Amino acid sequence: MYNNDLKKAKQIIIGSLIFIMLLIFMSCGLTVSAPTPTKADPTPKQKTVSQKPSSTPKQKTTSTKPEKTPENLLTMDMVFDILKTSYKGIADIKYDKKENIIKIIPKDKYFMYGVLLAKNGDPASKENWKSLKESLITISKQVKEIKKNTFIAVINNQNTDKHILTIVNGECVYDILNDKSIN
Repeated sequence: MYNNDLKKAKQIIIGSLIFIMLLIFMSCGLTVSAPTPTKADPTPKQKTVSQKPSSTPKQKTTSTKPEKTPENLLTMDMVFDILKTSYKGIADIKYDKKENIIKIIPKDKYFMYGVLLAKNGDPASKENWKSLKESLITISKQVKEIKKNTFIAVINNQNTDKHILTIVNGECVYDILNDKSIN
């Protein structure tokens, strides 16, 4: 039973990492193409002593983000489809447009047992939870670029009215492991 929880947690982490890589790839608008050949100048220019350096300074253009074009913009529908593919067989993914929340509902009936183990200090379960949380924070940061204030919530599969992890704009706003009111 415990090994099954670890296996499911690893699948969730791998799915999240695949999703993150797809988001990064798509948001950067990367394409693979052959380099374009340039014509070489047949007469190389030689600098003479009488030449003066140019008086206009060259401007440096640096950009930390790629230009947003229709080809590299992600949509919420694309994110939703990627999440559904990444978590196929592991969790149900639902997007509530009205409340702007992506819900991840684990399918494994023993998922909450693994969460309980983590809450009680089991090192392997805590590490799996930490990895899941970090990957969802990364996903949330990417989603923020598309639509701010979109919540990503892992739902208690035993009580679907309860969130056990909630992240928005790359920040964890609720983590059941840090909730002192639950023993």
